Amino acid sequence: MSAVMQVLRARDVSRTSIIVWEVRLPRAFLAVLVGGGLAVAGSIIQSLTRNPLADPGILGVNAGASFFVILAASFIDGPAYYQSMLFGFVGAMIMSVIVLILGARVPPPTLILFGVAIAAVMTGVTTGLSLLFPQSFEAFRGWAAGSVAGRPMEMATTLLPFIVIGLVLALISASAVSQMELGPDMAQALGVNVRWTRTLAIITLSILAGSATSAAGPMVFVGLIIPHFARWIVGPRLAWVLAYSFCIGAGLLIVADMVGRVLVNRQEVPAGVVFSFLGAPILIYLVIRQSHGS
Repeated sequence: MSAVMQVLRARDVSRTSIIVWEVRLPRAFLAVLVGGGLAVAGSIIQSLTRNPLADPGILGVNAGASFFVILAASFIDGPAYYQSMLFGFVGAMIMSVIVLILGARVPPPTLILFGVAIAAVMTGVTTGLSLLFPQSFEAFRGWAAGSVAGRPMEMATTLLPFIVIGLVLALISASAVSQMELGPDMAQALGVNVRWTRTLAIITLSILAGSATSAAGPMVFVGLIIPHFARWIVGPRLAWVLAYSFCIGAGLLIVADMVGRVLVNRQEVPAGVVFSFLGAPILIYLVIRQSHGS
C-alpha cells in the first residue's frame, strides 16, 4: 500500500508505477463511469415505466450496441476499442430513437414491448452475423462479456463528457420523471409536459446506457439491481435515488472487477460475468417479492 501511495504522489518508470497508472487506474476510472451511468439509467427507466424490473436493455440499448459492434468487427479489420466504442454508441442511440418514435403515442408498458421486440430482432441478426463471420466473433466475444479490463485511460476520458451530460440531464428531469410515477394523467394535471418529459428521459438514459455499454460491453443487472439498493437507503425521492445509484453502481462494479481478478487462478473473469452471478439471485428475490406484493 505504501508503494502504491508513493507512486500516486510521484509517477516514474518503475514496474509498480506502470501497473498503477496504465492498468489499475484506467479500469477503476472506467468502472466508476460505467457502473454509475448504468445505475442512473436504470433508475430513470424504472421510474418512467413504473416497472421495478425494468432496465436500460428493454429499450434495445444493449442489442443495438452489440449489433453495431459486431457489424464493425465483421467488415472492418480488427476494430480498435475506439471504433467499437463509436459503433456501439451509435447503435445504442439509433435503437433508442427507433423505440422512441414507435412508442411516442403509447403508454410506457407498450413502449417496453416495442423495445423488447426490437432487441429480439437485433439479437437474432447479431447472432447470424457472428455465425457468418466467425473470425469477427473473437473480437466481439471479449466486448460482449462486459469488462473494464484492457481499456486505456483515453477511453475513460472519452466516456467522461457523455456521462456528465447524462447526469446533468437526469437531475434536470428528475422532478418531472418522479411525478410520472403517478401516471400520465395525474402528472399532466400537476403541470408536467408528459411527452417532453418522456422524450428527455429516454434521451438521457440512452446517452448514459449507450455510452457506458459501448465502452465496456453489456453489463447485465447493473441498471436493474442498483436502483433498488438506492431506494432501500434513501426512499422514493428520485433525485437522491439518482445520486446514490451512481455511487453504489460505481462502487459495486469496482468490487466486481476486483473479484474477477482473483476469482480464478491465473485467469480473469470479466466484471460483467461476476455481476451476473450477483444479480441473478437478487432478481429472483425481486420477482418473488413483487408477486407476493401483487
